[in-house]
Amino acid sequence: MVLQVSFLTNAILGVPAGILADRFGVKSVVAAGLVLTVISSFGRLTASSFGILFVWMFILGVGPAFLNANAAKILGDWFPPQQMGMAMGIYIAGANTGITIALATSAFFSSLKGAFMTSAVIILVASSLTISFIIGTIIGPIISEKVGLMKPFLAPIAIIAAICSYLA
Repeated sequence: MVLQVSFLTNAILGVPAGILADRFGVKSVVAAGLVLTVISSFGRLTASSFGILFVWMFILGVGPAFLNANAAKILGDWFPPQQMGMAMGIYIAGANTGITIALATSAFFSSLKGAFMTSAVIILVASSLTISFIIGTIIGPIISEKVGLMKPFLAPIAIIAAICSYLA
């Protein structure tokens, strides 16, 4: 049960995450959520009881909750309205692929700590890249200038980001 608590976070924080993004801006809210996810992914390595692990796992779901609630806004900055269905489909497919990979590979880890450490590193890298994409330091300026050079790479980037965010 405790390993699924982050999905509970998604259910509880979906609407508040959207409200916070409307008030404070999508970029800062999603970035803050992902930072909490990174912290909690390493924090759960220190858990010495069920209660502490439960709290870390709940906090772990903040980033995905904030990202999911605001994915349409983020992708809306990158894709024209006529391509939003495809963009959201890619995002959802990536998220489900990440869950599937996580479930399929969990038996390969000899310990829970090893699995947690591996996913913490993946979450750190994926969250750093996702924050970078969202705030526009890597990909945003290229797209917003309508250069179009990165457009063929957006689908793989979105899939990789979504997969990695769900490997926890």
